[in-house]
Amino acid sequence: SPPAPEPSPPSADQSGVTPIRAGWFLPRMGDFSLDIQQLLLVAALTVLLLFLVGFPADVFNKTYEDRREEIHQALRAVGVKRRYRLPAWLQAVLLTVIAVGAAFLSSRGEGPAENLPAGNWKLHLAALLVAVPLVTAAYSVPGELYLRRIRGKASLYVPPLGLAAGVLCAVFSQLCGLNPAYAYGLFLMFVLASKKPGPTEPQKARGVLWSVAGLSVLIALGWLGFSVNWHTAHAGHAGLLTVLIDAVAYWIVVIGAESLVFTLIPMRFLDGFTLAGWRLLSWLPLQVASGLFFWYVIQCRAEVDGVAPAEDQWLRALGFFLIFGLAATAFWGYFQWPGRPTARFSDTPPAPVYTMSRLTRPLCRLRKEAMAVRAAALPE
Repeated sequence: SPPAPEPSPPSADQSGVTPIRAGWFLPRMGDFSLDIQQLLLVAALTVLLLFLVGFPADVFNKTYEDRREEIHQALRAVGVKRRYRLPAWLQAVLLTVIAVGAAFLSSRGEGPAENLPAGNWKLHLAALLVAVPLVTAAYSVPGELYLRRIRGKASLYVPPLGLAAGVLCAVFSQLCGLNPAYAYGLFLMFVLASKKPGPTEPQKARGVLWSVAGLSVLIALGWLGFSVNWHTAHAGHAGLLTVLIDAVAYWIVVIGAESLVFTLIPMRFLDGFTLAGWRLLSWLPLQVASGLFFWYVIQCRAEVDGVAPAEDQWLRALGFFLIFGLAATAFWGYFQWPGRPTARFSDTPPAPVYTMSRLTRPLCRLRKEAMAVRAAALPE
């Protein structure tokens, strides 16, 4: 029998439940192209991403360490003395509501961000309500289960910084016209409340590896399910369950891929800092792999089924990471300003510029780690 015809673009009339418009723009597993120009562009963007997030993150980390006393004293002066924690279940609900709301309101194609009658905003919202908790659990639970064997149970804590990051990502997505929107800030923390000794830095890093593995498996399953189910969901006569699976799988891939890129940034308060501080050889392949997947599948999408995304999407995404770099640089620049309001909280002058970040430092660390691995592999 002849193969089934490809589904029509989302503007066509459909007798079944309308799938979310965003699903037309995510390539399936079979849509991969080995075009050399495309591969070279993805590789170049991945290398550029490492510089755009790695160097500013190092500047931020060094600045924070250098001005820690001044920062903490300034926070105490404005009344920030302790963490006021809500009940764990309420924190989880708050995280889900903010993450879903930010992604929904800033998404283009469905919802208030784009006034398109063909969009299915109800299905879109339902999919986010399922995908966001799944992505959060897939990342947070594996690492917590590993660390629980070492330091016992810990209390759930949603850092306000993570919630703020999610909101800011949504705002920047809207300003930059990014499609899909960036929805970061979905991860929980588990804070040790007892007097038991906490895990060592290597143990924390292994917990991060477990978390990354858990989310990577979910992304792979989501992309497989999206690819297998796509034709049926977009054929024009699909039922509610079929198009819901399509929408949930789409958002698992998108939010999961974006979250991995962000959380692996080697910046203080992010898990990439813990992993890179332990072993650069463990962090670098994961950051590169997440960057490649992000650029190829999420941003450098070829024309799929006659519905082409904006050709400058990758450029807009690059601008997003450039804003991140500028923010980190501004953080450093503030403490170089002699007339800053918080200067009175510290008598120590800022560290010289040349001590902030040097490219030779991580290269030397990589070389030493590679030599250590090679020496351990040699027979005695």
